[in-house]
Amino acid sequence: MRKLTLILISILLVIGLITGCGKKDQGKSDVSDKKDVKITETTPLHLKYEMKGKETGSLDMYIKGKQMKMIITTKEANKDVSVVSYMKDNILYMITEEEGKKVGMKMTGAEIEEGMKDIMNIAKAKEMVKDYKKEGTEEILGYKCDVYKKGDESICLYQDFIALKYAKGDEVLIATAFEPDAKISDSDLEPPKDIEYMDMNEMMKNLDNMNK
Repeated sequence: MRKLTLILISILLVIGLITGCGKKDQGKSDVSDKKDVKITETTPLHLKYEMKGKETGSLDMYIKGKQMKMIITTKEANKDVSVVSYMKDNILYMITEEEGKKVGMKMTGAEIEEGMKDIMNIAKAKEMVKDYKKEGTEEILGYKCDVYKKGDESICLYQDFIALKYAKGDEVLIATAFEPDAKISDSDLEPPKDIEYMDMNEMMKNLDNMNK
């Protein structure tokens, strides 16, 4: 459980710039299938990524305005595990499911809010790669992207703020689906009300008090 929570928070805070992208034939380009779609900060988006490396699985995101739903599927001790997260009113709700058992958690705080702002403020991506070196282009899902590199990190951006791929060493996050102007209803982004959510802020506070 703790490992999955850390994975989720790491994705939110470390890969916050990623809010759109694609992959085709393991990153190979199909020049005949070029696409050009204008994206703005208010464009509803559906994005799905494949995670490769030590952690494998998928990351499915739905973004509309200031609300977001994220579905992570991976393996934990050779068991299929999913984490469904919702961001609403600056509160992060997480539902972990393993072997049919669901556990709900919620948390808030400056770090969570800042991480979520980075995800949903897609215009920040260009600013976040200002210290990276631009090295050519790559066509992914038919979209022409600029490639930025720094050390063992590389980021592919579409229209200079939609990240198509993020790689660091052997760890890769690459999108397999990209839907701009996706039809996303408000109810799709509403945290389920039939689940009891443990307050992680209170749990951490109690833990700190116990350690004092």
